[in-house]
Amino acid sequence: TKTSERLDRLLRSFHLPIVHLNEATPEYLKPTANESTWRRPRGMLQRNRGLQWLRSETKIDEDALVYFADDDNTYHW
Repeated sequence: TKTSERLDRLLRSFHLPIVHLNEATPEYLKPTANESTWRRPRGMLQRNRGLQWLRSETKIDEDALVYFADDDNTYHW
């Protein structure tokens, strides 16, 4: 999935090399209408994908940071 123009501007404003990963939660892991959200893993696939990318794309002596942004975070321009 491509980032929105707004998110793209925010990421570029940091003046850092950035890789934006996006992994949708499959339907089978989403809670049903009558199910509490705590009964299903939340963010597990996204976390694992970010860590997998760091391990495969960075060197052991290279500094790297992963940040998990979601819809309840606030960002200041």
